[in-house]
Amino acid sequence: MSFRVRGDADRRIKSRLEKRGAFGAVLNKKVDMSKIDLKVIENWVKERITQLLGFEDEVVIGLVTNVLQQTTDAYTGHPIKVDAKELQVQLTGFLAKDAGPFVSELWALLIDAQDAPYGIPRVFVERKKRELLPVTTEIVQEKRSPNPEEDSCKKKRQCRWDTQDASPAPQKQDDKIVVRHILIKHAESRRPSSWREKCITLSRVDAYSELETIRKKLLVASNLEEALSSYATQRSDCPSAVKGGLIAAFRRGDLDRTFEQAAFSLRPGVLSHIIDSPSGLHL
Repeated sequence: MSFRVRGDADRRIKSRLEKRGAFGAVLNKKVDMSKIDLKVIENWVKERITQLLGFEDEVVIGLVTNVLQQTTDAYTGHPIKVDAKELQVQLTGFLAKDAGPFVSELWALLIDAQDAPYGIPRVFVERKKRELLPVTTEIVQEKRSPNPEEDSCKKKRQCRWDTQDASPAPQKQDDKIVVRHILIKHAESRRPSSWREKCITLSRVDAYSELETIRKKLLVASNLEEALSSYATQRSDCPSAVKGGLIAAFRRGDLDRTFEQAAFSLRPGVLSHIIDSPSGLHL
């Protein structure tokens, strides 16, 4: 079904709104929907419309999401671009005076998203950083107890990588390293949810393919650490994304054994191969 303006009546409404200056200036900017993570935008649309109406209206939400998803004409098969002004006309009957501000806000997010890594609006990422900072601080600063009895109890708790290590390797007081990483979770992960997505349905194969693409880009980056930090901030499912994927100094036995073995075998400044752990896929 197409929700695009096609009738003469809608065209007249659009013309009148243009003469009155009812369309925000931001709507004149072009948006390439192929560069945008629509799932993230659609979640925002659902929340924002529900907030404006006071209830979840599937018709209005469906109207907006269908317009954003439609990239080809249903009749001719020709490529088409989303017309923000037409969308505002369509929404005026549902949102009244809120239609203009809503579409302008939506369009600003789309413009931000198309220029950002992975098509996620930077404002969303910054907001999540602020929300996750207290949680991340608590996670990465967790300390092992010097008391053997307390330490034994802690082994039974879930560690920072959603897994347990029943028999950690021997530790040395000075055997600590700091790493920066990207975690992509998938449907088979131990806990398939993250700050980016409540329920992750991405297949393991697709997750591997995505991470392999990122790895190829990192291998040719002029500054590996900066590039890795940027990708981690935008894409990593780990709470450490708030710090560009940086994990606080750890020793053997602190994290998942598979992750540790790969981390401790690397030379400083070297990019690893893809690491498969119960939490997901790491780089």
